[in-house]
Amino acid sequence: MSAPLRMPLKRPERWQVGKGKLIVAEPGTFQCIVIAPLGRLIDCKTASVTFPAHDGQVGVWCNHMPMFCKLGLGIMEVKQGMPDQEPPVESIFLLIDGGFAMVGLNLVRLVVYDAVSPKDTKVEKIEHIIEDIKKKTASGTLTMQQCQHNTRKISLLTQLIDMSKHTKDKHVEPASV
Repeated sequence: MSAPLRMPLKRPERWQVGKGKLIVAEPGTFQCIVIAPLGRLIDCKTASVTFPAHDGQVGVWCNHMPMFCKLGLGIMEVKQGMPDQEPPVESIFLLIDGGFAMVGLNLVRLVVYDAVSPKDTKVEKIEHIIEDIKKKTASGTLTMQQCQHNTRKISLLTQLIDMSKHTKDKHVEPASV
């Protein structure tokens, strides 16, 4: 039997696990990773994250208690940089539809069933997704619960388009590990 992994005694809150290595985080930040069926959407250092759990929104800051939760349908926000920095903090928005989130050791990892990111997807593509969902909903083959889910997803996609039009899309640099 192997010995358990021991974290350094000095400032354990500043150490985090990533790709099998211990990496040092900047004070007040943590690593955020979002993995979708097509690959990683986000891999960055951040000051705060808000994501939709199955029972409401969850906000995470540095040194958050460990947890594991089921994701629901909603908009996730990742705030880049420190809250008091100049220029102001940038935000990344994604539409999340199901999956799981794991928080611990200053690492937030989301494995999602479906995600739409305005920084990676053109507005025309999102509008095409909305039209496809409307066609499925109007087909009459879905249950009432599926229709309600699709209606809410259309509303959130429209909201995501509006947010992407009003904010400048800025590329998130992947965290160096």
